[in-house]
Amino acid sequence: MGGENAAPNPMEYLIGAAAGCCSIGFELQAAQAGVKLEQFEISARGGIDMAKLFGMEDGYGGLDNLVLTVKVKADADLPTLQNFADRSAATSPVLNSLKARAKVVVEKI
Repeated sequence: MGGENAAPNPMEYLIGAAAGCCSIGFELQAAQAGVKLEQFEISARGGIDMAKLFGMEDGYGGLDNLVLTVKVKADADLPTLQNFADRSAATSPVLNSLKARAKVVVEKI
């Protein structure tokens, strides 16, 4: 994508923002429920159709899939932890923006 891979590219920042937002939601829900998180890790990966991104094919050239993987060790059962993950994904403003493909307006300067 250019550069020397010395820093994240814009898409990596976007994917990281999605993971960070879900992480906050998950951790807040655990705290509110009195669940102690001994270990918590969230990773994210996504894909882009490069041919569409660079205009070699017609179609959507943005993030076309996003997978968040949560690894957690806590004093709660699996259904409770899955509920935290599902609710954090459903209420994440970053994920909701990606799902809706927010309307973007570039104003003239």
